[in-house]
Amino acid sequence: MKSKPRMSNFELLRIIAMFMIVLHHSIVHGVLGEFFPQNSFNLYSNHPVVFFVARLFAFGGKTGVALFILITGYFSINSKMKWSRILKVWVPTLFYSILCYILFKLFGPSLTDKRQVLASFFPVTFRSYWFITLFIMLLFAIPALNTLWHHCSRKQQGYIIISLFVTYILLPTLDLYADNSLFFIFIMYYLIGGYIRGTPKVSFWNKKTVYIVGILLSLTGYAYLTFHGIRAGYLAHSSDMINATTKFFGDNNICVVVFAVSFFMFFNHISLRPNRLINLVASSTFGIYLIHDNPFVRKFIWFDLLHFEKLATTNLINFVVIDLITVLIIFGICSTIEIIRNKLFNLCGFSKLLQNRFNDFNLF
Repeated sequence: MKSKPRMSNFELLRIIAMFMIVLHHSIVHGVLGEFFPQNSFNLYSNHPVVFFVARLFAFGGKTGVALFILITGYFSINSKMKWSRILKVWVPTLFYSILCYILFKLFGPSLTDKRQVLASFFPVTFRSYWFITLFIMLLFAIPALNTLWHHCSRKQQGYIIISLFVTYILLPTLDLYADNSLFFIFIMYYLIGGYIRGTPKVSFWNKKTVYIVGILLSLTGYAYLTFHGIRAGYLAHSSDMINATTKFFGDNNICVVVFAVSFFMFFNHISLRPNRLINLVASSTFGIYLIHDNPFVRKFIWFDLLHFEKLATTNLINFVVIDLITVLIIFGICSTIEIIRNKLFNLCGFSKLLQNRFNDFNLF
């Protein structure tokens, strides 16, 4: 049976989401110095514009994650979960984790930490990739979530989403509640995606002006909160206050949620014919994440190889141009590697074996 071609509007959204994630990593792992800690107060004092723009670039990371979960919810809320779906996530994760460990063991610095070895061979268990661990947990939960969802009325579904939103987004944003359980945030995004799938096209929430306003308000709100927080920290001569503004691009910030949902709705209303190039690149986005954010590769790219922490002390034009071009190059290289890996797995029959062996088995 010939598979139905993927919807290129959502495939393009995957590409943009992954680009935002790589851009986010270039900032938090590189420019703002995860591997080369820098004093935020001094950095902002000497290079305020670059520092602020870097924080703006960082906004895309968590929104990119949210977009991937929204897409999952949109397409999975009415589906049965197969074991093959989980293996399609697990197998590439294990492959790249072991491959990167071997390469860095052979050609990199001495690796003596036993936990690193275990984490390389059991990446999901040891949370080598935090997103993958939570995503697989979500996949295991989908059968129960879908059953619960379809036994609820439309109004009850809305109440569930509102409850999750208030508990894990609104209250933490207002500093009234500290629990920011990522798993429940993932569930919230999954259910929002499912709720959008069932929203009539004539609904108020499907009007173009609504999600365009949502995009603009969330971006403006994030920029204002970030500038205000950084400025307050600068006036108080406090690096801690400046560092605290990272919460504005965190998982449980309302600006992230509003932007992600609005951006998703925008692409939901774009009509694109199936595009082979878009679909091919989109099929590699998962691999792009696994390669560039591997625990060994991450430090090698942003610190050892590129010394991205030095970008924080350059001028604005250099920072923007170098950062964006570098992110595009890393995106392209990792995409090419993943496409080749996928082709090799198909040529040797491994992908087909997994598909035939496990596709007929429901998770529950």
